[in-house]
Amino acid sequence: MLKLDSISHDSENLSLSTYFQFDESYDVIHTYSLEHNSFIETVNSLILSEIMKIDFEMMSFEQIKSYLKDFFVNLNWKLYPKFEKINSLEHGISLLYVHVEGDKILVVQFGRMLCGVLRDDKIITIGSGWENFIVKSKSDLNLIGFFAKDISFKIYEFELLSEDVFFCLPAKYVEKLQ
Repeated sequence: MLKLDSISHDSENLSLSTYFQFDESYDVIHTYSLEHNSFIETVNSLILSEIMKIDFEMMSFEQIKSYLKDFFVNLNWKLYPKFEKINSLEHGISLLYVHVEGDKILVVQFGRMLCGVLRDDKIITIGSGWENFIVKSKSDLNLIGFFAKDISFKIYEFELLSEDVFFCLPAKYVEKLQ
């Protein structure tokens, strides 16, 4: 059984954590930005409304995985013109999306959201590597809404063991964690 906990001590940044529970699955969305303003709140609302339109209960795990590829490319195209019109620090937003069915997990990650699994007192990173994360360029960060083209990203699939702890955090906390 998966248990979800959320801990946030960072009031200077805007983040949106949303947890949806269906009969057989859980979905978690977390966004992160270096700035806090009404524009980012509008972006978060758009992301949330787009995700809420998806009928996950009518899809198999493999169908969800396939659907997410097109979904996030389309979401990037909806966000890109909004970021182009505003003077933003990043012209995109960090996003982590997690879909859980039983012990199977799908993770989609953009920007400064890092995640991993704590297993037997060892951290197994999932997705973007944590080394030298602070010095990456904006295009290397792969922020959603940043690119004026179809984005490329990977959907990570894995299974949790009974004692595993899955976690996500903004990149600025990596040094504290290590």
